[in-house]
Amino acid sequence: MTIYVIDTSSLITAKFFYPPENVKPFWDLLHELNINKKLHIIKRVKNEIKDDYLKNVFLKQKIISNENIQEVVDEMKDIVNKIPRSSVVGFESMLTKADPWIIAYAKYLQNHFSEVYVITGELQSGNKIRIPMICNKISIKNERIHFLMTNENLKLSKI
Repeated sequence: MTIYVIDTSSLITAKFFYPPENVKPFWDLLHELNINKKLHIIKRVKNEIKDDYLKNVFLKQKIISNENIQEVVDEMKDIVNKIPRSSVVGFESMLTKADPWIIAYAKYLQNHFSEVYVITGELQSGNKIRIPMICNKISIKNERIHFLMTNENLKLSKI
């Protein structure tokens, strides 16, 4: 079974490119994946969401995963220790976001499932700390939202 842990940026980007009123099958897929425990949204991501639709409609009936369990906290400590502070930009600000917790939660899930992906809207550029940099360093698969759509065989055509 493939498991996805989604980042705030993916949800925000998805709402822009796949407006809920125009691309309902996409949002239905996210809901179905979440209900079937294949799409995980951690509390810190929920707390970062400010968009009215995402906050008041999309997240309303979703299962929100608790990242504050001991195994995830242990993974978080390990991740923080593996980030080379001297060669990257934004280490301190990254720690205040949901990002490292998303990765730690994915690492925790990877101990229980064979296919775990972090779905993020971030791209790696330069030496600034971003989700893909950390995921690649600790062998967590990371993809953009279109990967999830393709991997789950979402069809949007009217035919």
